[in-house]
Amino acid sequence: WQLNPNKLDIVKNVNTETTNQNLYATVQQLAQRSWQLPYQQIDSLQQQIEQLPVTHATLLIRLNFAKSLIRSKDMRDVRIEQFIKTTIQQAKNLGDLRAESYSYGYLGELYEKRQIWNLAQENTEQALLIAQSLSIPSSPSDIEYLWEWQLGRIYKSQLPARIQAQTKQMKTEGLQNLDNASQFYQKAYLTLQSLRKELVTANPDAQFSFQNDIESIYRDYVDLLLRDSNPEGKNLSKAREVIASLQAVELENFLRVACPEFNLEEIDEIVDKQPVKTAFLYPILLEDRIEIILKLPEESNSQTNKDLGKNNTPNLRHYSTPINQATVEQQIKDLNLQTKPNEYTFNALIRKLQVDLEEEYTFKDLKKESNLVYKWLLQKAEKDIKEQKIDTLIFALDTNLRNIPLAALVVDYNEKEGTTKYLVDDYALALAPRLEIPKTQTLEDKRLRVLAAGLKEPDTNKSKYPKLNYVKKEIEAIEKIPHSGFSVYQLIDTKFTVDNLKNQINTFAFKVVHLATHGTFSSSPEKTFLLAYDGSININQIGNIFRRQAQRQPEPIELLVLSACETATGDKRATLGISGVGVRSGARSAVASLWTLDDEVSADFTQIFYKQLIDGTTVTKAQALKQAQKQLKDLPGREHPRYWASYILLGNWL
Repeated sequence: WQLNPNKLDIVKNVNTETTNQNLYATVQQLAQRSWQLPYQQIDSLQQQIEQLPVTHATLLIRLNFAKSLIRSKDMRDVRIEQFIKTTIQQAKNLGDLRAESYSYGYLGELYEKRQIWNLAQENTEQALLIAQSLSIPSSPSDIEYLWEWQLGRIYKSQLPARIQAQTKQMKTEGLQNLDNASQFYQKAYLTLQSLRKELVTANPDAQFSFQNDIESIYRDYVDLLLRDSNPEGKNLSKAREVIASLQAVELENFLRVACPEFNLEEIDEIVDKQPVKTAFLYPILLEDRIEIILKLPEESNSQTNKDLGKNNTPNLRHYSTPINQATVEQQIKDLNLQTKPNEYTFNALIRKLQVDLEEEYTFKDLKKESNLVYKWLLQKAEKDIKEQKIDTLIFALDTNLRNIPLAALVVDYNEKEGTTKYLVDDYALALAPRLEIPKTQTLEDKRLRVLAAGLKEPDTNKSKYPKLNYVKKEIEAIEKIPHSGFSVYQLIDTKFTVDNLKNQINTFAFKVVHLATHGTFSSSPEKTFLLAYDGSININQIGNIFRRQAQRQPEPIELLVLSACETATGDKRATLGISGVGVRSGARSAVASLWTLDDEVSADFTQIFYKQLIDGTTVTKAQALKQAQKQLKDLPGREHPRYWASYILLGNWL
């Protein structure tokens, strides 16, 4: 049998013909934390479970129930402890090592919650020892990481905020706990890395529950590595690697396939050697602060590099900004924002900014909010960025920040003079969501064959979406660009079918595919789609359409443009859908909109963007996007970021 620690849906494994189906359903719902039971019902449920015959199947029920009790708000009942100890003995009697490992692990977690550290450590170590006995030489057991993580938490929980104890003995103990915590977090991280390919291709029920345990392990490990205000270079490098791995696992969890391994050394080489001066930023949100790791081009003669000291590497910088409740609340109050008291948090402000970006009447609050986010993310780093005269910033953005277009971050504003300076005024911007940049050459060959497909009038029998009146104008704007090497093939309305799209992509070597149609990007693959005339195209179909093209054409699609689409409202991981479409298409880069625009604005943006893209003075896609956004922003009535900031560039920015 197998207890999936991330989705405790084990009831179906039990022979319900000989037991009470209602009991199993109750335990299942309780374990999935879909609702809470009164104490009296919990007590009754426990009595019923204890009367079950001892089998491998009923051990699963006991473990499911035990985990539910441990993670409930009230753990004071000593019967929980005895219940788990009995489960340990039953597992031993049956020779069920997996159940025994879980039992010891849950007993250790119970003591962890009660802060009885010696017993928490002792039982978790026993759980890990048994789990290791289940492994094979080439692969660890799939539950080892649970107990390695738990031991890391146990040691970490005994650390002070900083290792600055008053006595020598206390300081020694603190440093020992820090060392132990680091070792076990690293072991958990490495175990997960070795299991990634195996688990991502398994049955969906056995995949990572990314938003729970797995994400927490990566974030906790980064928190530990960057605990010191001036971390050592090796910790900076490891933290950056863990952030990159976190993003790779997140995307794999979305796509349900293994992605190509990222190589930070290759990315560093791109940053170091490209003529376009580029910096790479890795922000990660922790419980009480934002940590930023900045990769700058390596310049041996830089005075900054000479002054770094022993705790930094020549081309990595580290910045930390507190975002604890008290700090953020005071900052929001100082700005006199129209915010409810329960929204005085970082995440609440990010959500409010996302809404305000889409509404024109919010311009005043928007500038204040956007400037505050800029200060949290970039103000400390910008001195180093400006010193090296960087003109392109590439971000590996953390989850909660991805729905905010970086172009709209306000660097400075003056209400009296009516001036506003945005981040896009100074830098070309792009996102690298999977930290794997295929083939880094720029678009030097301006002879571009473009497939432009658009849906002005969706089939009203199959779709509730409104007309996009300017789709034809948008596609014609591409076609009318005066350049001898620029050719456009159109699929509009009834011609824009799934089969026609597939046939064109697989017949001709298009460098650019431009899709002007309704679509939604979501953190759920099932809810991510694009609309063709004869129906929606889901993310798996996108992969199928482009797969043959990748096999038949010598070069991949250089750029995929997704116009008139939007991210799912309230979904902080919605941009995973954009990344997923980009990966499935095999395109080196993708440009997409985060929210629905007036399609007249989309047409204006398209015309300016493509002119910049084939203009000999524009070197990279990121710079073409920058110039398009700046020009659109300067048009009458287009000053608000809702008109020009929606578009983001993902993938190869060159």
